[in-house]
Amino acid sequence: MPGQTSEDLLALFDSAPLNRRYWVAFALMSAVFVYDFFDFLVVGYLLAQVAPEWHLTYGQSAVILYSGGVGAILGALVFGALSDAWGRKQQIVIGTFICAFSAGLIAAIPEGAWWLFAILRFFVGIGLTAAVTPSLTVVVELTPTRHRTIATSFYVVFASAGGFLAPLISAALLGPFGWRGVAVVGFGAAVIGVLVWLYTPESVRWLAAKGRFEEARAEVARHLDLPLQSVPLPAVPPTTVPSGNLLDLLS
Repeated sequence: MPGQTSEDLLALFDSAPLNRRYWVAFALMSAVFVYDFFDFLVVGYLLAQVAPEWHLTYGQSAVILYSGGVGAILGALVFGALSDAWGRKQQIVIGTFICAFSAGLIAAIPEGAWWLFAILRFFVGIGLTAAVTPSLTVVVELTPTRHRTIATSFYVVFASAGGFLAPLISAALLGPFGWRGVAVVGFGAAVIGVLVWLYTPESVRWLAAKGRFEEARAEVARHLDLPLQSVPLPAVPPTTVPSGNLLDLLS
């Protein structure tokens, strides 16, 4: 239909039920929260065993702990902007891989190499917020308006689940496998990254905002199990397009 806008497409998408495709995406975004926050928070249990063994000072221990927080700040700023420029899904996958491999590689560092421990923790922090920042955005943009408040509020609970998982796994594995065995579990987040790449759709709202109407239309048809021809194809570009420029947020 000539002159049709992206609002027509998004209104149809917003009327969608919470179907199987929605819950698959919701579950994967929740898993990102759980496993990435596990990788981020397990350091306390690792350090409790490593610090006495390596005779670390309070300053060295503090550098290891705070490096993850510094990385998390940087990851949120950089990858939050990139998710507007390049898409949500890609940044979630990249962030999850960074978090997983940085956390898992801690198991391979030489004895006493606390500075290498700190560097890897810095990248764990970057990977954490690089993944969870756009994953929260995906849940908001995927959830219909009528369900958005309760669904997105419930979603944040899974960050706490990651913190609950860290002591459980540490208690189970520290005895038989040591701190390196616990650190290796960090690689498990990479499996979630692969599943996100395979099964999570790109945000329809981001695609529409970028004027990628054919892709947005295809995602809506797939999500609603409708013939492609029955889904409106916008012809009018959006009035504003996210630039992904961090300076725009500060102006």
